[in-house]
Amino acid sequence: MNLQLGKTATVQEISEWKPGAIICATGSRPYTQGNRRSRDPRIIMSDDLFSSTKKVGDNVLVFDFGGDWPGMEAAIYLAEKGHGVTLISSRLHIGETVHQYLRNEYLKKLYNLNVTLLPHYDIGTIKEDHVTIRNLFNQQKEELTNWDSIVLSLNRIPNTELFEEMKGHAPIVKQIWDCFGPRTIEEATHEGIMSAISL
Repeated sequence: MNLQLGKTATVQEISEWKPGAIICATGSRPYTQGNRRSRDPRIIMSDDLFSSTKKVGDNVLVFDFGGDWPGMEAAIYLAEKGHGVTLISSRLHIGETVHQYLRNEYLKKLYNLNVTLLPHYDIGTIKEDHVTIRNLFNQQKEELTNWDSIVLSLNRIPNTELFEEMKGHAPIVKQIWDCFGPRTIEEATHEGIMSAISL
């Protein structure tokens, strides 16, 4: 087996190998198209939180649009570093799409870290030093002023570009995991095993 790491796959190079199968597991990315808020220098994507050189302020608003684990992980990570954190979600409850038993452990940690939890709210405008949030049920708006940085945990879309380019360059070309549709590590492990078995 020839394992190559830290290398970008190209159609030309892969075609020269004449592979019998190509499995694309290229992941997903945050959906930012048309989201001008993501260009504000005070805003950081949850994907970049752990590797970015951006300075995160003392008080942070974490907006979670998917009800998934990245928003909760971001809030926990920041709270453990001593930041004041408010986790805001547009879902019915915090961590709505996470399995119940795992969600319970996340919530326990969030409460123990004194993270403020605000479900049922969507983000509105960001102007100067205030953010407008809107209750999804009664449409009432509130303004938040006690913040220095904002972390966005957005919905995700598949990275399908490489998969589309690889079509026709091998008898079998598959897309798995988040490259097919953003999901969890459970689906990734299952699809990886099943894809290997099927070859």
